[in-house]
Amino acid sequence: MVHTHQRPTPSSLPRAYDLFASRSDAGICCAVRQDRTGPSFLTNVAWEFQERITDPVQAPADLNLRVAQASMDLTGYHLFVRLRASSMTRAPNDVPERIITVGEIIPYLVILYGLTIVIALAACF
Repeated sequence: MVHTHQRPTPSSLPRAYDLFASRSDAGICCAVRQDRTGPSFLTNVAWEFQERITDPVQAPADLNLRVAQASMDLTGYHLFVRLRASSMTRAPNDVPERIITVGEIIPYLVILYGLTIVIALAACF
């Protein structure tokens, strides 16, 4: 008997993800696998539900799905910085209200880098 492996279609994700945005830090987002409990820091006060991703086409351009899936396999969630507006929230011809500068991004990158190190160290113990 010959067994064939069916690959998932490129238009489907193996799991659905919920996206949350920080209420206090513009651009900081958290993707959470639906089949896992969200992290304790995701409170209604600090974070706002944005959308559910069930198809790669729905994902914001700043969410690298390959990296996110690897992070979520380990922790159940993935933090990322959203620099561009979602195609679902703006028309393609809309001009952004303002441009985010590199100086504004650096603190968020430092925070995310630090969280990555903490997660990696926690996984070692």
